[in-house]
Amino acid sequence: TLTHCTVSYGGYWNRACIYKTDTGSLSISNSTLQHADGAGLRLAEGSASFSSMNNSYNDNIYGVRLSKNTSFSDTTSTFSNNSTAPVAIDGSAHSMDVSWELSSDYAMVVLDSQTVEAGATLTLQPGLVIKFVQYQGMTVDGTLVAEGTADMPIHWTSHLDDTVGGDSNNDGASSGTPGWWASVHIRNEGDASFNYCTFSYNGYWDTTAIYKLGTGDLSLRNTLIQRSSGAGLRLDEGSGMFLSEFNRFNENVDGVRLGLNTSFRDLTSTFSQNTTSQVSADGGSHTGEFMWELSSHYSILIPDTHTIGAAAKLTIKPGTTVKFAQYRSLVVNGELEAEGTAGAPITFTDYRDDTIGGDTNNDAGGTIPAGGWWGGILIEDGAIGAFNHANIIYGGYFYGVGVRKQGNSSLTFTNSSISEITTAGAGALYLFNTSGPLEINRSQFLNSVVGVN
Repeated sequence: TLTHCTVSYGGYWNRACIYKTDTGSLSISNSTLQHADGAGLRLAEGSASFSSMNNSYNDNIYGVRLSKNTSFSDTTSTFSNNSTAPVAIDGSAHSMDVSWELSSDYAMVVLDSQTVEAGATLTLQPGLVIKFVQYQGMTVDGTLVAEGTADMPIHWTSHLDDTVGGDSNNDGASSGTPGWWASVHIRNEGDASFNYCTFSYNGYWDTTAIYKLGTGDLSLRNTLIQRSSGAGLRLDEGSGMFLSEFNRFNENVDGVRLGLNTSFRDLTSTFSQNTTSQVSADGGSHTGEFMWELSSHYSILIPDTHTIGAAAKLTIKPGTTVKFAQYRSLVVNGELEAEGTAGAPITFTDYRDDTIGGDTNNDAGGTIPAGGWWGGILIEDGAIGAFNHANIIYGGYFYGVGVRKQGNSSLTFTNSSISEITTAGAGALYLFNTSGPLEINRSQFLNSVVGVN
């Protein structure tokens, strides 16, 4: 127990004024730890009962330095002129439950990448600011809980970012840059829950701020993800339960990026100034069932051709807008269900079309949509296509179609439209060598070279 003490000029050998190891207890209060050639206080793995209150950590390299499996809670102490970090976290693979808490006036700085191992839980308390040195990140195979509040959000950012948690590296005014640090990578059976968090300046290596891969669950609520050099959020094949609501995706390359066979539903989040897309769905061949649903204020970009495999099914929910990069198509060998409503139709259109789904390419209307931009929807032999209250616009590249039905496929097309297929070709709707079921009711074929062929 130390109270009302001053400890100065330590640091030989153990690189700290006070170095705590093993299972004994330590209490420090109303004390000053200063001028260390290392940390004012260093806590090693296995440190048991620990209390720090109303202390001053001044003119050290690190105010406090933490090893793996080490919890820390102190919202009353002050940190001044520590050259590298107020609280530094060594590169660690945590195999035990750990909790971190610090006043939002200061920051915890990750010196090397962190791993939360299977069976372990890392909990970040409200108000925590966690900063990463260049190229470092966090991998979650266990459980990560980062539940802030509206008044006390949790900030994840660059070591250079002085806008939150103070001037952590004591170098004068500086700010972060996109791609400075890596991601929070949730993989295998790992789970993560984020509420009232802010992520800034990620994107190194995984090209995203949060990367979800594997069978574990992810909950993302009331969170701002900004200034990533790639996507704000990346969801890949095999992701488990996913909840996204009331988030903000701002100033990334893509707000959200989806892998193959990956469902996405979010009707409440907002997207602003993402340079390429609000939500982007990687091209390729899908083999499972998946679903897309997005607020009609935004859109899902198809940057490369998608193929719905023979055993796969894509369900697009009412109000969703899907936009296509130039020359790209949707090829259906399995099943496509696009069942909109009169008040919430589904739209398939040109990437440049700002009349619906927002200014997806963030060019302030600098480009104009036109027929022949994308390759249409191809319902292949044996496939099923069902459209209700759906609008297909500006297709026609290569095949000259908006929708093509081929062979023994099934097509239902009701309360829907195909328009602006202005390139010479087969027609807005092309029925090619087809014998399978066909139903067309209350639909329109407009402003095209050929309506139905």
